[in-house]
Amino acid sequence: MDELVMASYFFWAPGTPLQKNQEGLFRTLLYPILKRRGDLIPHLFPKQFSSLVTGQAALEYLKILRRMEKHLEIASVTLVELREASLSPSRVNLGDLKVAFFVDGLDEYHGNQSDMVDLFK
Repeated sequence: MDELVMASYFFWAPGTPLQKNQEGLFRTLLYPILKRRGDLIPHLFPKQFSSLVTGQAALEYLKILRRMEKHLEIASVTLVELREASLSPSRVNLGDLKVAFFVDGLDEYHGNQSDMVDLFK
């Protein structure tokens, strides 16, 4: 049976930097996917995952995934890593998972407009 994950984002000019840039967009759109499919975390964020896994037994895998989920919320993941992870689901087997993104307020985006155009092509 197909599963649907919906993620939405609203660029907000008067808000915090994360509310008006690509980093905030990627973090917000990726979170519901990773919350539903924690098994994708090692594939989308291998560097961060391996730093948490080092020295851990394979039996603790789910516990590590939960820690990773919390870690990603505050981790210093670069914009490049977020962008690559956002584009990677097309290269990762999502199985029956369907994803719908809703993005609003594009006129309030602070950054290079052509980057946004390229992202949504």
